[in-house]
Amino acid sequence: MRTKRLAIVTAAVAVVAAVGAVVALAAGGTGSWSAGWGMMGGRYAYRPAQPTQVHTLAAARSDAQQFANRLGLRVDEVMQFQRNFYAKLVDSNGNGATEVLVDPSSGVVSIEYGPAMMWNTRYGMGRSAGSMMGSYGRGMMRGQGNGGGMMGDRSGGSSSTGGYGQGMMGGSGNGTGMMGGYGPAGGTSTTSPSTTTSVSLADAHTLAQRWLDSNEPGVTVETGGDTFPGYYTLETLKGGKITGMMSVNASTGAVWPHWWHGAFIAKS
Repeated sequence: MRTKRLAIVTAAVAVVAAVGAVVALAAGGTGSWSAGWGMMGGRYAYRPAQPTQVHTLAAARSDAQQFANRLGLRVDEVMQFQRNFYAKLVDSNGNGATEVLVDPSSGVVSIEYGPAMMWNTRYGMGRSAGSMMGSYGRGMMRGQGNGGGMMGDRSGGSSSTGGYGQGMMGGSGNGTGMMGGYGPAGGTSTTSPSTTTSVSLADAHTLAQRWLDSNEPGVTVETGGDTFPGYYTLETLKGGKITGMMSVNASTGAVWPHWWHGAFIAKS
């Protein structure tokens, strides 16, 4: 099981890295931008003119701000994990806007896959039904039925293994792939975008904790949390120390663990 999990995680990360490279391919003097709703749903991706390894929170913040400038946003919180840097972007009023990842090996910045990409009703794929992998339809990379495609959705498995027999990036019901979420009652992570908020932050805490109690006993959600367009993101804790993050859809209550970060290292 451990070998299978590692193989799937490695393959998933490789796919995301390859797609990110395609999205941010153009070159420029001080950095390059790729605009439009690309294959992975990111509106913009920033790539430094000279790929540079990122080792510190300050360097990750600087790269993330280059991305944020394009959207008229600013970087708020930055976190360092084993596999990537995470940054929360906010608007001029300090409201949560979206979440981005900084690749430590190159400095490439892109909208975080997962909830920020699929659920965000302003900066993610949730704002448009016409994107290649939009929530309304079956995109080119998503399959359906028992076989599923590379991005297909099929129940079964867990967030860490990518699910049994399902596509790498899809997920529904009780199982999920890298891009899948957990519905509160067999729901799916690819529900149609909605600006209606029927799930409060307090509700999100309850739903997230319920999932943790069933899947990661001893882990709890933070008392606070961040609100983004269409969803909430909460830090998870064990023994008072950060273990990771998870999101809850503000319309459906679907829960989506951010299993792609790896171990937590530092935060600013």
